[in-house]
Amino acid sequence: MSALSKWLLQRLSGVYFIFYFIQIFIVMILHVHHIDYHFWLSFMRSTFMQLTTSIALFLLSIHAWLGMRMIATDYIKCTATRMIFLASYWLLLALSFVAGIALLWR
Repeated sequence: MSALSKWLLQRLSGVYFIFYFIQIFIVMILHVHHIDYHFWLSFMRSTFMQLTTSIALFLLSIHAWLGMRMIATDYIKCTATRMIFLASYWLLLALSFVAGIALLWR
């Protein structure tokens, strides 16, 4: 993957997050007097929200990986330390993504 592709992927994922949170904000504004646990549960259990949240979790994982990889390559000079850090971070992101998807689709 080229540097331009990584840069573009981070920017596009950021734009997706903006629209994702605007959508949630609009729902909260429109239903401000009706928001309770059951409303939120039915809202998040809708297929549309499950799909958009799944995409958001995936893009968040990629966004975080690309950003942390860039920081690690800039500031961690020892190759072995950098590889251990990045492998640990990748594992954390993968487990977080799987846990998020499991909670979302249960």
